[in-house]
Amino acid sequence: MSEYNILSLLQQMTMVSNVYKTQNQNGLISDHAIANLLVAGFTGQLKGWWDNALIKTQQEEILKAIKKDDQGRIILNEQGREIQDAVATLIFLISKQFIV
Repeated sequence: MSEYNILSLLQQMTMVSNVYKTQNQNGLISDHAIANLLVAGFTGQLKGWWDNALIKTQQEEILKAIKKDDQGRIILNEQGREIQDAVATLIFLISKQFIV
């Protein structure tokens, strides 16, 4: 895939995740679940990267990512719960891997 195609795909992934988050006012779909849905749709180079370049532990770390501050401390929301960050982590790592 060209850099343009990767950027376009990442934009689409971001839009899809934003739609899920917007439609999910009652909190039934977590950020982790949205990241899993995105990964389930991987094909071609992304599928090969996910299946072959990452070990299971790395995949799990991405899909269970939590927001942290610059010192590595977990960031909590207003209710004192961890803020999930799987989608942003997934998109960042794809861009880091495929865009030079």
